[in-house]
Amino acid sequence: MAESASAHNGRGVFVTVVTPGTVVVTPEQAVIQPGTSVQMRASVAGGGDQRVTWSVGDPGAGSVNGNGVYTAPRLEGTFRVIATSMADPTRSAAATVKSSWGNLQDFGGRVVPDAKAVAVWWGDPNAFPPDARSSMEALLAGLNGTSYLAIADQYMRGKKATLSFAGSLQLSSAPPDQEMTGTDLAAVVCEALDAQGAPPDPNTAYMVYAANFPGAAHPTFCGWHSWATCHGTAILMAYLPNLALSRSCQWPGGSVCDGGDVVTQSLATVTAHELMEILTDPTATSWYDPDNGHIDEIADKCVRVFQGCTPAGGRGWQLQAEWSNSAHDCVTQP
Repeated sequence: MAESASAHNGRGVFVTVVTPGTVVVTPEQAVIQPGTSVQMRASVAGGGDQRVTWSVGDPGAGSVNGNGVYTAPRLEGTFRVIATSMADPTRSAAATVKSSWGNLQDFGGRVVPDAKAVAVWWGDPNAFPPDARSSMEALLAGLNGTSYLAIADQYMRGKKATLSFAGSLQLSSAPPDQEMTGTDLAAVVCEALDAQGAPPDPNTAYMVYAANFPGAAHPTFCGWHSWATCHGTAILMAYLPNLALSRSCQWPGGSVCDGGDVVTQSLATVTAHELMEILTDPTATSWYDPDNGHIDEIADKCVRVFQGCTPAGGRGWQLQAEWSNSAHDCVTQP
């Protein structure tokens, strides 16, 4: 680490004083995949001779060339990369590089291997493309037994992921103009279930397709999933706003499978995204990758990664890839 000290400048502000000759390495911390490289840089405080020699901290810790390009070994671990001043070899600094496949980690929360799905169509049905409802019903009914759904098997702790489609519900009330919370969405699901006299089910993914899209001009999401309670039962939900109102959420930009509307195909990939996350990380306590400083779930790691048409329900779908721990990559089949 760089040598430094904090001092008070008399005006209520602390400043950091770096001792001349101190070596500083950037970045101080990095995360890369095994076998890949990262550019490290070093500077020597106070000017003068900026030359350094590079080395790794331990045998088998990878390699670093004379320009500071560090290459990790093809294994996971945390390794030190050291820069030593050529002018004063007693001065050095080390950075740490975590070599990780970026795999999802199991934090022990529940998973949903035997899931059902219910589509809740909320608001004006004419706001969606004409084929949206029939297509989403076909997708949810057709995913069971597919190679795409089988990607989730590796996270089911010895079981296989299955999905049965339990039909659609229509809710005629207009969605509000403000953005939703998980509690708000649970109330919507409850209303739709109560209208049918149906009890809430903890193993059902309630896919709520809203006819509007608050914040569509500058969206921070294209869909999300959450959990809350309905009549005392914890339920799992996805909020799927109307992508016809947001060009930035229309994927994959004109390339669709088996014809169909681009908005509908985009809605299909967001549906698959949220559904796979509900199965593998329903309450943000199960399978995710925390290395980027936030939760990356099975689909978050592969947003906008498309690998051709995925068959389900007798037709092809342009679904985004999902993260596979076994492949260390984004895939559309195990």
